[in-house]
Amino acid sequence: MAFDVMALTNFFDFLVRPGFQYRRFIRIRWAYHIWERFLRHMAGIGSLPDINNAPRAKRMQATPEILIVGGGTAGLSAALHAAQAGSKVLLVEREKMLGGRGLKLRSKRV
Repeated sequence: MAFDVMALTNFFDFLVRPGFQYRRFIRIRWAYHIWERFLRHMAGIGSLPDINNAPRAKRMQATPEILIVGGGTAGLSAALHAAQAGSKVLLVEREKMLGGRGLKLRSKRV
């Protein structure tokens, strides 16, 4: 059984409010960079995933007039209307299929 040491911070949540590090640790200016480094490490800020295990992204060069990020219902609708208006549209989606939550909602109804 694993024990999460950082779960103990839940008992001190009254001290750990959003932005607490600026109010609590700024008074000791010479030690602030030490606290900041420690807090960033605990929060996982600044660490990158292993490049060898990361999926390869496809690279392409395009010059669209309109770039739409997200192939959900709203993204598909926006891309359709922009294309019908004669604009060059690029639709970017991170998933393999377009549709977003609309696919999941449709499959639950059937």
